[in-house]
Amino acid sequence: MTQIRGKGPVFMAIFILCLLVAMPSLFAGIKEKTILNQVVIEKIPENVLVDHASKDLSVTDKMELIAKGRDGDSGVAIVSGGISDIENDNVLGERACQELEKLMNKHAILPFDTSDCQLISGIPMNYVDLNDMSQSVTIMLLHLEFPSMSVDILMDMETSQIYEYNLYWDSYSVTDDIDLVEMDEMIENFREYIGLSQEEFGFFYNCSEVPVFIGLNPL
Repeated sequence: MTQIRGKGPVFMAIFILCLLVAMPSLFAGIKEKTILNQVVIEKIPENVLVDHASKDLSVTDKMELIAKGRDGDSGVAIVSGGISDIENDNVLGERACQELEKLMNKHAILPFDTSDCQLISGIPMNYVDLNDMSQSVTIMLLHLEFPSMSVDILMDMETSQIYEYNLYWDSYSVTDDIDLVEMDEMIENFREYIGLSQEEFGFFYNCSEVPVFIGLNPL
């Protein structure tokens, strides 16, 4: 009995030592669990929700988003994809062809035969304002081939409006018969088709290679 009683303080000292060693881990686990619970119940800010409602942007707003994204502005993200599979090649080709014909009717692009339209490739891109993710525009860079012409266009997937075009042909140059007055009229007609003011159009667009190319400037 004396021996057992003599060992009591030793056992107590060992117990206290173990408790001191275990307590930091125990309290850390409790603290970690508390922090985890706080994270779980914390409300998510509205501006980072995935299923945010997009705003209806004006053409000017869309131009600015695209131009900033191309210029590498850190406030605009470029995300590939996002086009529905329902939007198949035939539908895209038809939409693009109809819009090109609209440009021809407005004398905003050189006329050419669109009877046999072949969609060769398409690259979808989403430009998103990181400061307000409800502001975004989805466009498609399309390459199309026709009997006498190949065309690259930048098409708004919401409205089908063409923001840029680039023409290619192999046999001859159709620009030889176009004078400066006709080129100026073509630029003005394209501006009216886009729906920008003279000042806005001059700011956003590069028309130095008309009638072959009309495209957006980087900002």
